Amino acid sequence: MQAVNYTVLNSLAVYLTESLQYELLQQGHVATDKLFDSINVHVERTISGFSVVGNALFYAKFVEKGRKPGLKGVPVDVLVDWIRQKKMNLAGKSERSVAFAIQVSIKQKGIEPSKFIEKTLQKGDGKINNSVERFCSQYIDSVIKEIFKSNKL
Repeated sequence: MQAVNYTVLNSLAVYLTESLQYELLQQGHVATDKLFDSINVHVERTISGFSVVGNALFYAKFVEKGRKPGLKGVPVDVLVDWIRQKKMNLAGKSERSVAFAIQVSIKQKGIEPSKFIEKTLQKGDGKINNSVERFCSQYIDSVIKEIFKSNKL
């Protein structure tokens, strides 16, 4: 079977990576560049066809979906790192005590979801659909050509 041209799907993957990163910037979720830099959308060949797969750091799901009140607390060390990155004015308090206060607040109030993935997919819905349709059309054309090529008399 002839090689399939992934250009359309690879372009879609680049578009999604950049759009997700842009949405994070727009929402101000860039205390560090770690989450931003971890976002990667790529194309994988699977047994049943192709997948456009997105990867990011573990905590992306908490940024996307938020955190409900009353759940296990955010680790204090993670909050201390976040405080350092934000260069917060601690008003004479220690980083750990501020981190603990933030942890208690999150545990009581939760964190609102940012829905940066959902918003990106909604904004790009037309482009995503168009890219998938173009790829499917090209793929079907290549399969049909291969069938006719192999059945020549």
